[in-house]
Amino acid sequence: MSIMSIQVLNYLEFESKLQRSGIGTAARHQREALAETDISVTTRPWQPGSPDTRWPQFQPAPGADLFHLNIAGPHSVALASLAHRSNRPVIMHAHVTKEDFSESFRGSTSFAPVVGKYLRWAYSKADMVLCPSSYTKSTLESYPVEAPIKIISNGVDLDALSGYRSLRESYRSQYNLEGPVVFAVGNVFERKGLTTFCNVAQKLSYDFIWFGPYDSGPQASRSVRHWTSDPPSNVTFTGWIDDVRGGFAAGDIYLFPTKAENQGIAVLEAMACQKAVIIRDIPVFEEFYTDGYDCLKCSTEKEFMTAVERLAADKMLRDRLGSNAQSTAAKHRLENIGMKLANIYERLIEQWPRQLCQERQIQIGKTSRQDNSEPITGFCKNDVQWRRHRFPHLLIHTSQQWTASHIPFRCGMIDGVTTTEQCTSSIHTQVSMKRDLMNILSVAFHFHYMTDLD
Repeated sequence: MSIMSIQVLNYLEFESKLQRSGIGTAARHQREALAETDISVTTRPWQPGSPDTRWPQFQPAPGADLFHLNIAGPHSVALASLAHRSNRPVIMHAHVTKEDFSESFRGSTSFAPVVGKYLRWAYSKADMVLCPSSYTKSTLESYPVEAPIKIISNGVDLDALSGYRSLRESYRSQYNLEGPVVFAVGNVFERKGLTTFCNVAQKLSYDFIWFGPYDSGPQASRSVRHWTSDPPSNVTFTGWIDDVRGGFAAGDIYLFPTKAENQGIAVLEAMACQKAVIIRDIPVFEEFYTDGYDCLKCSTEKEFMTAVERLAADKMLRDRLGSNAQSTAAKHRLENIGMKLANIYERLIEQWPRQLCQERQIQIGKTSRQDNSEPITGFCKNDVQWRRHRFPHLLIHTSQQWTASHIPFRCGMIDGVTTTEQCTSSIHTQVSMKRDLMNILSVAFHFHYMTDLD
């Protein structure tokens, strides 16, 4: 199949709630990047006016050759099962891990171990998992997620940031900023280094400002409520701003003492705007950024304070780091991401299902039939344990009887054995999702509170 003939469902569950988050930004980047390729993209699994959608008759995104699901919410997990029911591969994008789920909202740290088990189960339903960094890949493998994992950057939209310099004076005037300004951009979380940001500010005289929304309701963590309600005298929390370019224009030193990231899109955006960047020295940043070349890396509050003072006093150093940082960000431009995504889609579809089976050399699945005909053989499964999660129970209804089996309804065989069309013309399949739904109902409502987990 050529790239020109591929249609992809690129779906973000809870999209309206996640528009202002890193996950929402990453999904937009994917779609904008793919717009420069020949991939056809749809974002809605159900179209207005579609026919009756009661289980098991409905078919989501009937024209899509592949499903790319951006979070592992309950609807997305159900869509993955439906995609396999119609013999279509599924990619899940791992924007969330239990590590970066912690310290995101009230109670998230206590709930993180449960989220980790859920994510392992959900991601393992995919035929491929995408993640933005080697660090995230190793994290997922440690769970372990039982699906192939590939790395692709979230990218940075350079065009969306163009013209940011023209906003500098208006935003600095609006927030009464003077001199070298230390700033951050993004949703305000303790995981993002909120306490470190404010503690460093208390010991210095420069203006500190955080551009981005923060929770003030019951879901807000204790530290967010504390610092945003009573910030240090030289710290400003702006809340949501209409044009993020204004934040990058107004600031001079980007301070991001985050504790856990999968990549950090805002860091790439700051670098694309030629800002001097200070980040925490954590494993995820090792593969992207070099201390002293395109950023400064710190581990303690004292080191952060020293780095801020050093950059504030040395404009030439700020300019040099900013120039190198811009070159680093350019490697993550959307044009590069779009081509990589298109190649991943094409390769997965070409390998589906034969090559994926051959990669792990596991061939299982024979079902006995009482009509004395030859058994259906050759069901390839990438991993027995992985597929057991995906196909817990299948009811195959023939004209003679119902029989239970642990084989997939997707009947693509290897070496010319029964094809999907031949299989489905004689066998009506119906998959019970009861166990899947029971497993996810207990955590589904928590996804409504996700605002920035990437």
